Amino acid sequence: MQNISNELFFMIIQYLIYFIFAMIILALIGKGYEALGMKRSEISTIYFLSLILSFIYIPIATLSGNVILAISIGGALIPLYISLRFLRRGVISSSHLLPIFIIATMLSYMVTEVTEYGIISIFPLYLIPPFITGLLSYFSAVASDRRVAPLAYASQTFGAILGADILHLPEILSMKFEPNTVLVIGGAGVFDMIYLSGLFAALFSVGIARAMRKREIEFEGFSIKVRDIRRTEDTFIEYEKTLEERILGRRR
Repeated sequence: MQNISNELFFMIIQYLIYFIFAMIILALIGKGYEALGMKRSEISTIYFLSLILSFIYIPIATLSGNVILAISIGGALIPLYISLRFLRRGVISSSHLLPIFIIATMLSYMVTEVTEYGIISIFPLYLIPPFITGLLSYFSAVASDRRVAPLAYASQTFGAILGADILHLPEILSMKFEPNTVLVIGGAGVFDMIYLSGLFAALFSVGIARAMRKREIEFEGFSIKVRDIRRTEDTFIEYEKTLEERILGRRR
């Protein structure tokens, strides 16, 4: 009886941890969409559709051994659509996106591995690609005078699709699968690396931009203080000279 109660207790704790983690992720998703400049109504619609369509797959190819390759609507197509919309509307340019996308692809490939459970990436390795992407997007946006978050989001989303999933296909196909097995790009839905890493990249880029701006403001404030001190010193020197001239004039 004691063993059963202990197992039940640990199971409840485990599910509680999962629930808290899920709530944190969901909160970050909302913040990520806010960083992209979306309205609350747009965020609610996209998030609701992502949840509903996360586990609806569209077959795109039949591979050897009757293995079906599919793509998740909520986990991959919706982030892909948002990224393409940024490109089509001119919010970001392909010339700025391409080099960051290539780096994001390489990093996403390096931090993921193929296992019998699918393609996985462990903490904190999966945070490296979005952080580097966010950093590069910040410097690119500063140089091009464009918005940083959409550039980071699109670069990392494309990079995760190619680097984390598609480039691992040869390894996956070398494994043995039962006939009619379905391999899904973005199969974990809103908790998939494709879906989350783009939003994390947007959050990191905005955080970096704010930190750099704060540093610039502090530096500007320091410069103003230095100028004020120099002005005070110059005024004091002029006052000393004037005082000396008056004293010498009286002696004469």
